[in-house]
Amino acid sequence: MKEIQARPRRTGRKAKGTHSIEELEQRIELYRAQLSEQDQKLHEVRHQLTTADARYSAMFDLFPIAFLSLNKNGCITELNQKAARTLRFGAGWLIGRPFVVFVAREDTDRFLDCLRQSVRGAEWQQVELDLKIDGHIVPVQISMQGLLEKTTVVRVIVVDLTDVKKVETQLHEALARWSSLVQTVPDLILTLDHQGHIQFVNRALGGVPLDTILGLPLPTTFRRRKKAKFERV
Repeated sequence: MKEIQARPRRTGRKAKGTHSIEELEQRIELYRAQLSEQDQKLHEVRHQLTTADARYSAMFDLFPIAFLSLNKNGCITELNQKAARTLRFGAGWLIGRPFVVFVAREDTDRFLDCLRQSVRGAEWQQVELDLKIDGHIVPVQISMQGLLEKTTVVRVIVVDLTDVKKVETQLHEALARWSSLVQTVPDLILTLDHQGHIQFVNRALGGVPLDTILGLPLPTTFRRRKKAKFERV
């Protein structure tokens, strides 16, 4: 008599790890929706970056101070319109040129030392020197900062000090004229600070040398006698 083997019952359940075509299609649609959402966000971020870059470029190019970028060899990799006008060359021609060619010969070593320090670290370095541009000497203040980028390692700010130097010269000349004038008057003239210390005197006071008087307080007895005309500053 043959043995009859029992057939396994069909429970209607799917084997573990298998999915119906409908479920796979639903998952694919879900992935597509997620990818579309991520793509939209990425597009928005790119648009924001493009807008920000355009604004930065406009500000960089139109800023009233000369900005440049140099590589580790001191060659110009980027500059704005003010820098091109300061150096009196077109921006296209200046790209790739070593900035040091515009530095006065006597200031070359100081410029290169400032550049080396900027390349080594991220702290701002500052130096005042002369540029020789189109045969004219232009006094400037140069600030440098090292960056972590590969192609552009130093950001440079150049401030023209021509007007500042003119004002300083005029001020020194005015002070020299004033000093020469007060030296010739017969009266004793003093200039005091807000604490009553002598800052200037046109001649010796009571036989005391001038260099020992400056910085000392005006004696109270001398004030009471009113033997001098003085000006408070």
